[in-house]
Amino acid sequence: MIALDIQLFATADARWQEVCDKFIAGANYQFASYDLVVKPYPSRPNYRPMTIPQFAPVRDGYGEPEKLRLAAQKAYPSSRGIPVIFCYLSDGAGLTIQAGDNDANRTASWPSYILIDSRHRNPQNEVLAHELIHAAGYSGDTDKFGDIYLHDKDPSSIMRIIPPGGGSKIVSVEEKHAVSLRNSYFARPI
Repeated sequence: MIALDIQLFATADARWQEVCDKFIAGANYQFASYDLVVKPYPSRPNYRPMTIPQFAPVRDGYGEPEKLRLAAQKAYPSSRGIPVIFCYLSDGAGLTIQAGDNDANRTASWPSYILIDSRHRNPQNEVLAHELIHAAGYSGDTDKFGDIYLHDKDPSSIMRIIPPGGGSKIVSVEEKHAVSLRNSYFARPI
């Protein structure tokens, strides 16, 4: 069994209560057949994510994601896995900031981290699973970004481009996604 450690944060204005546990359960459902399990810190449902100051909706780029990442680092300087920050995004349900993304991170070189818009829902609660696979460095076959392809063309893949509202088609994790997760910096054997 492999644990995927995530460290939970939420901006003061985020409605994380409405999606956090559902997204963790959705990821664990998708990952179970590959012996992968999401392990949140602080543990849920007993403890809430660490609160960081309120921000306006965050845009991808312009150094804005880094402001959240710096606030998370200040709130909890020790690393407990990949930071997952519930907030409001100006566009989309989730956003993975890759290591080396100088448009999002202007002053520091962070390992990958995840922003999730707490206002978005989707029927399969797949946002966290999808973003964790991005953060693990997965490269698909469409939607080129730098040296990698972000998504899969297959509409049944969890790594498809997620339509607004998440779509209603049943999606699944594949072995190629699980391989990326097993090799990620936030994976550890348990």
